[in-house]
Amino acid sequence: MNKIHKDDKCFPFESTTDASSILNKESNEEDEEKISTNDIFNIKFKTKKYYVDNKGKKRKERKKRKYKTDNIRKKIKVKFHKTLKNIINNNLKRAGSKKFFKFLPNIFMGNISQKFNFKYLNYTYEELLTTDFTLNYKSYRNKTIDYKIYLNNKKTVEYLKQNETISINSGFSFIKSMKYKDLINAYFSSKQYEYSILELKIKKENLNYIQNYIKQSKEYLNYFGNIQKAEEINKEIDNYFLIDSSGNFSKLSNDYDIFMNNDNF
Repeated sequence: MNKIHKDDKCFPFESTTDASSILNKESNEEDEEKISTNDIFNIKFKTKKYYVDNKGKKRKERKKRKYKTDNIRKKIKVKFHKTLKNIINNNLKRAGSKKFFKFLPNIFMGNISQKFNFKYLNYTYEELLTTDFTLNYKSYRNKTIDYKIYLNNKKTVEYLKQNETISINSGFSFIKSMKYKDLINAYFSSKQYEYSILELKIKKENLNYIQNYIKQSKEYLNYFGNIQKAEEINKEIDNYFLIDSSGNFSKLSNDYDIFMNNDNF
């Protein structure tokens, strides 16, 4: 099996490569708008856009839903977790594991509130996998599904504790002790993150969207970690789940469902 490079500064991800050759390879020569690597990573934003209505008045354009910062942060979060899960599962498969991890529960993945995410930044990855996020949410519609995901991940963690060789050879013995915030930080410096940006270009997202995605990535940890009064988190956390009165998520985007349905394991 492939060697686990735990000494890589981006472990469990891989250090970056030269993006320009990848970009050029994937570019369609007939594209009307050429986007170079420098264009993508050299961020120049127009903070506001305006138009003139039929009465001659200047008005600010409304952001499309996909351009809203919460939706972009949600997409970044889901992409990160999908990438990490697939790396771990692929390594487990090569190490001979009979058990694999699923996505973290919907109730965690779909929540991009500042205070909620702040609460978990210092959790180890093992602690995230073994946390039952459905506790105290009796009316949550997907509670049964999310609880099954939690049980699967918890059982997989226990299985790997009992099969130490597989845990070590797959690299999970190192990953499980890493803090959530450190894994996120490693991802944003990795080849996998670089590829995620290029995927947006390949999918023909426009330059403004790609640059906004990069901007939100750079600010991601600062945004979720910039809360001083940690003692208030547990008291107020229930108010920050994006669940409506019927127990449904009120602001889940289609991006989450797309990633969930395209799951390799």
